[in-house]
Amino acid sequence: AYFNLDESDSILDHTLMIPTNHYALLDETCLTKPGFQAVENTAFDFRQAKRVGQDINKDDIQLVYGKGYDHHFPIPGEGLRTMAILSDGKLELEMASDYPGFHLYTANWLDGAIGKYGHHYPERSSVCLEAEYLPNGINYPHIEPKPIIRVGETQKHRIDFLVRHVK
Repeated sequence: AYFNLDESDSILDHTLMIPTNHYALLDETCLTKPGFQAVENTAFDFRQAKRVGQDINKDDIQLVYGKGYDHHFPIPGEGLRTMAILSDGKLELEMASDYPGFHLYTANWLDGAIGKYGHHYPERSSVCLEAEYLPNGINYPHIEPKPIIRVGETQKHRIDFLVRHVK
């Protein structure tokens, strides 16, 4: 789902908090690579809430590959836990899930197309928070857990979105 908590055409002034010390790297084709990189002293450090646009244009090859944020963040722990908190200063959206992590995408490839009710959707007009397994993780033997469901097996996951007014 794409989120924008105000009526602006940009997500860059929203703040985002992600409670993790690592993120997954991309290769030059935008595929997730195996292994994780520390967020400390990088544009990917959202451990303390900061503006989405604060570091999105930094000189970082990872931001070049994704044209912005298009990266997976593993969230430590198990069970239902906070993955991200997005805010425009008036509203706050908290995503919680039992998935191992989530993908952050800042609508870097939108082109201003006209959508519902004549609204246009330009680049970086919204943000996706997608709880999931590590993208491309199925191709790396050492990555666990795997997003594989075999015949006769079932999986059940939970994703909660809580919207509240900021006091």
